[in-house]
Amino acid sequence: MRNKKYTDEFLISELYRFYENTGRVPTSRDFINQKEYPCYNIYKITFKSWKNALTIAGFHVYGSLYTEEELINELWTFYNKTHRTPRLSDFIKNDEYISCAHFIKVFNTWDNTLKSAGFKVNRHILNLPENQTCEICGGTSLNGWKIKDNKPICHRCYRRDRNYLHGILNKSRKVE
Repeated sequence: MRNKKYTDEFLISELYRFYENTGRVPTSRDFINQKEYPCYNIYKITFKSWKNALTIAGFHVYGSLYTEEELINELWTFYNKTHRTPRLSDFIKNDEYISCAHFIKVFNTWDNTLKSAGFKVNRHILNLPENQTCEICGGTSLNGWKIKDNKPICHRCYRRDRNYLHGILNKSRKVE
């Protein structure tokens, strides 16, 4: 469906057709390199943005338009279905739920998201005095602290150590 002139009405009808076929609101990615639908760029040129095209079509546009209440309800919907505290990974590239990016936009961090919804945070994060230094790098952290071997370490060192260990484990699992 390339290299044609499209009316606004036809482009909107294609958004509805996608919705009817998939049961979800289309994303711009759905219209990139698709031979079945007009290209994303045509929507961008015609409507000035993908968000405008969805708004004109009458779809609820994802992004900052979600209220805190809607996002919290989404977390509880997940909890009622799975009977466990939601993880960030549950909302990454999962079309069944609102993207994790929308939670982060509103609540700034995943931990704040869980706290706002009334869930317990699954990690051990310490609130130590401002003059506390990391046992590994000697630096201070604004992002909270973790515990390793009963010693406080900064978030950066915790992640670096964790990634290093994952790399070792992955190398040891490879079969030659």
